[in-house]
Amino acid sequence: MRSIKLNRLCLYLALVIYNFSYSQSYTIIDSLSKEPIAYVNVLMIKDNSGFYSNEQGLFKLSNISLNDSISISCLGYKTILEKVKNLKDTIYLPPKFEQLDDINLSTKKPVIKKVGFKKNKLMWYPEADFQIGMLLKPAKNEKAFVNKITIRTNKSLSFYYKEHKKTPNYNSIIKLMLFSIKDNLPNKPLLTKPIIINCSEKSDKNIEVDLSEEFIIYDVEGLFIAVEMVGELDTNGNVIVKKVNRPGLVFSNIPSDDFSLAKLFAKPKSTEKWVLLDAKKMHEKRDFLLALELELTLYNE
Repeated sequence: MRSIKLNRLCLYLALVIYNFSYSQSYTIIDSLSKEPIAYVNVLMIKDNSGFYSNEQGLFKLSNISLNDSISISCLGYKTILEKVKNLKDTIYLPPKFEQLDDINLSTKKPVIKKVGFKKNKLMWYPEADFQIGMLLKPAKNEKAFVNKITIRTNKSLSFYYKEHKKTPNYNSIIKLMLFSIKDNLPNKPLLTKPIIINCSEKSDKNIEVDLSEEFIIYDVEGLFIAVEMVGELDTNGNVIVKKVNRPGLVFSNIPSDDFSLAKLFAKPKSTEKWVLLDAKKMHEKRDFLLALELELTLYNE
């Protein structure tokens, strides 16, 4: 009898040790294209701690319980919530891409137009826990394609830390995603996957994102632009968890006549809900917005 109890105890202890010393590598794949998804958010639900997969969509879990729950999310994809014990080596993430209708374009010479916000000295060095978004609706009832989006940045940390007089070396990743709008909130993604932007101290402070091959429509319905600071990378290409990430993003509180509606939103990566940033609640006199610039091609159907 004593031998049986001892065997059961040993078996129980073995299961407990296995359960909490679990180690496994995973790859996150686009369920349609079957290609790896770079820099996906991986969140441990139990302690609300998170990290990113690498550029090849790889990540590793170790020293956790098989019964722990995990959330896997990425801009433009459906979020997966699953227990660790149910995960497969390859995790397929379904995209939420919206297929656009065909458009008949005029044969007239296209008209190029730039809209946006004047930059000023407002700056924010984004934390890796948040995504920020801009809801934009045009002032005029014009139909256009978005050729290019320019994101203005600041490389120096002197604005945040006075002791940083010079710009140290860094290698960072920013993600960009565009959404259609419904009820003044982001609806469906307009890109098949997020655009990955690599930037360093050698990059131009005005980051230009070419969208000329994406045929993104900008009309009276408006557009939602989401920006996510993934963070700085180490020499092995892994994301470093830091409070302050470079480059800083330039904001503006100068109103623009180019838009009938312009609002700034934020969203913790651990949730699906975008929250409107109210200037009054943040003790600001005027709304502040990302100092973006859009280059448009006007068209007639």
